[in-house]
Amino acid sequence: MTPRRLSKQVTIHATAPLLLGEKSGMSNFEQTLDFIPGARVRGAVASRALEKCTQPAYKDNHAACPDRQSCPFWQLFGDDDIFFGNAYAGISGPVYPVPLTAHTCKYYAGIPEADSQSARDDAHGVWDTLVERLVHETLVDTQFPHRAEILPELGQRIPKLPAWAHKEICPKCGNAAQPASGYYMPGPPLASAGHVPISRRMHVGINRARFAAEDSLLFTQESLDTRGTNINFFAEVSAPEAKLDLLTQYLNGSHALGRGRSRGYGMVKIDMAGSRSDQDLPMRFARLQVAAEKALRAWLSEDKTANKPEKFSAQFFSLTLTSPAIFETFGRPILVPDAGEIGIPEAFLLRAWTKPVTISGWDVAAGLPRRTRQAAAAGSVFLFAVPAGLDVLPGLALLGENGLGEERARGFGQLQVCAPIHINSLRDFGRS
Repeated sequence: MTPRRLSKQVTIHATAPLLLGEKSGMSNFEQTLDFIPGARVRGAVASRALEKCTQPAYKDNHAACPDRQSCPFWQLFGDDDIFFGNAYAGISGPVYPVPLTAHTCKYYAGIPEADSQSARDDAHGVWDTLVERLVHETLVDTQFPHRAEILPELGQRIPKLPAWAHKEICPKCGNAAQPASGYYMPGPPLASAGHVPISRRMHVGINRARFAAEDSLLFTQESLDTRGTNINFFAEVSAPEAKLDLLTQYLNGSHALGRGRSRGYGMVKIDMAGSRSDQDLPMRFARLQVAAEKALRAWLSEDKTANKPEKFSAQFFSLTLTSPAIFETFGRPILVPDAGEIGIPEAFLLRAWTKPVTISGWDVAAGLPRRTRQAAAAGSVFLFAVPAGLDVLPGLALLGENGLGEERARGFGQLQVCAPIHINSLRDFGRS
């Protein structure tokens, strides 16, 4: 029997600036990440667990520890079944990265942030295009994957579409649109996650032989400084129910994250709060089907063909990455999940919106850097279809709990199934 898993919301309050850069020594300007990777949180918990090591002789070679039964490190991480999601900054949780299918106005971009001192309140908002793209590409592309299965009435015919069908414009001002970026708090309506203050400081390099300031060696470091603001970092942690008490013991409290700890950087307080469930998954799944059929009827409103389709002959679901995902096939990195990996044999991939990102990391137990790998970026969206009437909700619930790809214990491959943003931010159809 599969152990019961629970998802918890984690709030991280920074009590000092955070240096979260992943590269060192590459130039005289070091950028910081604008989020806390799940791997960093996992490393902080691992460091605290290693402090309680029952076999000090194996502290530098913990993989050879002979006392794994009583070792808190191995009790927590021996099975790699605790998944730490990325922590994104916002006013309240949860916070998610904007998906790659989302668009915004080119001239008044983003979600209005009227409550922020430094934010613009004239932004025209963010809307999602997943459903529109599904309908548009199915109708106009006779080579669209599985077109004959999801709209068999069309055959090889391209129906007549409304005049607005091929326009990608801002629905508020009519100007050009562009891909959106950043983070959001789910709605409806969508809310801006807020502005994360980034500070820059210039430092003098130290000569390692003389232990004194080195001439002409200056470098600048970025850091996140949320002190004095209402911004915190929010993440989700999924773990077997039997491990939650031990995880809470080592996760809650003060930790040091990132670099610059000897200079006062990186101090945070972590609190793991109430459980999160996916009880609204059936509603999200059903709403996606309704949205797709509504869009289909709108796009075919001017087509007078007698046998034009009124609905799709398939069901759809989307997988939206909330953290980068590592996919490989025969040792070769890829940017889309293998159809067999999602655990629903009848599902077939229709479209993927994704881009590559390079990831690395540090192995706390081994004291060594991890190898650099390629992953699909957070915000990537994968759209699947299954035959109409098939009950896929149990499989989708498992996907939401477990994620996809490799290294999920380090925070990779976390996702939302049928994310509400794909429906809540739809533009009104029938615009001119």
